[in-house]
Amino acid sequence: MKVSHYLRLDPTELPQEEHFAHWQAGLGRDASVRSLSPITWELLGDFEVWQVPDAVITTAYLSPFEYQRRRSTEPQHTLALVICLKGEMTLIYNHEVIARASERNILLGAADLDLTVVAEKPVQYTVIYLNQSAILAASTISDVLPVIEIAMTQGLWEVVVGAVQQMQVALRRRDDLGARALFRALESAIDELTKPHFTARERVDGDRVMAIAAFIDEHVRHADLGVDMLCERFHMSRATLYRQMQHVGGVKRYMQARRLARCFDEMRKNPDLESGYLRALVRSYHFRSFGDFSSRYQQYFGVDPVLLLRARHLEQGGGTEGDGQDPGFQEPIVQDPILKIPPVVD
Repeated sequence: MKVSHYLRLDPTELPQEEHFAHWQAGLGRDASVRSLSPITWELLGDFEVWQVPDAVITTAYLSPFEYQRRRSTEPQHTLALVICLKGEMTLIYNHEVIARASERNILLGAADLDLTVVAEKPVQYTVIYLNQSAILAASTISDVLPVIEIAMTQGLWEVVVGAVQQMQVALRRRDDLGARALFRALESAIDELTKPHFTARERVDGDRVMAIAAFIDEHVRHADLGVDMLCERFHMSRATLYRQMQHVGGVKRYMQARRLARCFDEMRKNPDLESGYLRALVRSYHFRSFGDFSSRYQQYFGVDPVLLLRARHLEQGGGTEGDGQDPGFQEPIVQDPILKIPPVVD
């Protein structure tokens, strides 16, 4: 792991009245900061930024401040691990989700969303921006759930603080091997600490998918049933909805498949429908005509619904040898249609 040190502000080398200006100059173009200090704002310790493979590590000890960053429009770091060694900071994601980083309370959050950070008292912190994290719980972070709070026991907190401080020493010494070992050890520890969150989120996601499926079945004929209606009902973003329904082929394909299956089921149960009622039935499931329904059904499930309906009719004694149909025709065995849908990206 090659270490590069590309920013360092030493308060002993800078006039105090220049501390704030130098920090502002080091911010990105999408960020701004203002002082909350009742007296002259100052660096209380070194402000350092280190570049290592797959991560950027920032350490600072600062007077009270408010920092704001707009959502990034370019691919950047995916996660930010926020560790407060002294004091506390309040982080507000997307102007609504609030989390607090403090002693014994670490944050693992999205690094590319709208963010406001407020430190009302002096604060010493380390932030590790991760590009390709091995932390399992990272997969649960999204616009809707942008941050995980990790509470620690005193003993575990002391271990983490020790690892952070040793890593800083290794970085300053350009000790590549030592810094790499401590960085990976810290990442592994956070992974273990957040696994319960990942497991709980997986259970919640599974329950939510079942709830979404039940809602679709209940409202399958509703004219407004679609992505927007589901997002509003389940309070999630389109991206989250697409991700959670991807394993059943995607939300749009799932809704189409349920309409096809339900419409076919009504036809199967009522084999003697008049043509007028049949047209009304398929239109109530949002198909233009029986031909439109039949074509889509065969495209999705690989079998002509007319053959299935005909086989069902014969099975119930509706056909005879004299009607031109094969009396030995048997209905094909068809698996659950939903399981036959190939995965797609909406």
